[in-house]
Amino acid sequence: MQYEVVHGTPRLDRVPPALQPLIGPCLAPDPASRPLPDQIIHSFAPPPGAERAWRHGPIALDITTREHGLHQLTTVPGGVAPRSVSRRRLLTGLAVGGSVLAVGGGTAAWWNRRTGRTGPFDIPPAVQSPKARVLDAKKGDYVLGETPEPLWSIPSALGDDSPAPFPVRDVVIVGAPKGGIAARSVVDGSLRWSAPETVAAQRYLSLSDQLVAATDRNGTLVTFVASTGEAKWTSPAEASSLLAADDDAVYLITKDRRVRSIGRSDAKIRWTVDVSADLGTKAASRGLTAHGRLVIAAADGDVVALATNDGRKVWGLRDQAEGGRASLACSGRSLCVTGRNLSAFDVVGGKELWTAQNPKPPNADAVFWGPPTIHGNHVYASALQYPLRYDLQSGKTTDWAWGGLVTCDPPSPLVLQGSGLWSVSVNDKQGGINVIDLSAEARPPWVFRIIRTPDRYWIAGDANRVLLMDGTSLSALPVF
Repeated sequence: MQYEVVHGTPRLDRVPPALQPLIGPCLAPDPASRPLPDQIIHSFAPPPGAERAWRHGPIALDITTREHGLHQLTTVPGGVAPRSVSRRRLLTGLAVGGSVLAVGGGTAAWWNRRTGRTGPFDIPPAVQSPKARVLDAKKGDYVLGETPEPLWSIPSALGDDSPAPFPVRDVVIVGAPKGGIAARSVVDGSLRWSAPETVAAQRYLSLSDQLVAATDRNGTLVTFVASTGEAKWTSPAEASSLLAADDDAVYLITKDRRVRSIGRSDAKIRWTVDVSADLGTKAASRGLTAHGRLVIAAADGDVVALATNDGRKVWGLRDQAEGGRASLACSGRSLCVTGRNLSAFDVVGGKELWTAQNPKPPNADAVFWGPPTIHGNHVYASALQYPLRYDLQSGKTTDWAWGGLVTCDPPSPLVLQGSGLWSVSVNDKQGGINVIDLSAEARPPWVFRIIRTPDRYWIAGDANRVLLMDGTSLSALPVF
């Protein structure tokens, strides 16, 4: 039900047709797409010149007829009549009713007509995510013990500086081979649109699954409709790299190494602040937003939380990762941080909730925790090359049959898609993808031995697909 509230389409089939165009825009999931109160009031106001409509023509005749009929109905025996209904009151009722009828008859798109949906802030709703079919061995979709073929694979689809593939509903955003960014269909990998003037290495963001935000060579923040590539609003943000976004703003690092907030409703700078951490260069820092906090994993291993409304520092953590930045994941108010440890903090106040006990390494080397992934009541992270699972609320380990039998590359992301946990295992020459079955059937792991560039890979999951970046190639893998 919560998913439908955020991502679904309201059912208006039992709403009178004349009212659907008035009510529908008010139920848009993105507040920025909803009409403002004054626009709603204006839409219900009598049309211009309504005060003259009763003087002649069909409406005047209708008013006279109704007034005469009303007079007859309200005249009591004996010739004594009550006070008649004034023409002004009749006019007012007809004018308001006429406004609604006009909306239902030929001018239904009142909100679209007033905005035109042509301006930089007139954003169409997000498209539906086309889901792939989940494979079933019992139906003959694949043979147990054998690896299914990819759904599609595009060689040389990515540039050398492409960040990780980033699925946004029906497209996946990547760095284009000849520069800029490109959007490819998640269904077949075909090119949907491109923006050659952007800089992929400075990262890209999804804005409510409706827009893709990126930066150009001058540091201008630019946005595109995710599904079509239509250019929308821009802001001279002096951006060096992007951090995160929420419903109100886009957060970025400026060229002079400060953090800045750009409003999504007007493209104006909300605030710019210095932070007590090294943000690094070339998109070295990462961020996420939750519950009014912008949490930044800085390049020097520190974690800093800023208030999204004014940029003030709320809390911070020192030295969470050695030789690089920590990794973050958040669900509700639980923020998981990995690096030296796997720990959970209250994202609002920064209070530590728990820290997992580090596995004992076979030698004196320090334990390195890979990126965390939260799914339901569990958090997954790798340590000593093994994916591990912990209870999100208590931090206690859980009994997991395959957790200690499948290895993965320490920096590999852990992706939950279908019934499997996906991770990458590599050596000096080649690599593969391990898929651990998390369902009750507990089937033996799958292995996709397809990674040819073990020093440059990434995986991401969306809509029953796992998207694989392998050097400059891009593939979509099926799930069970």
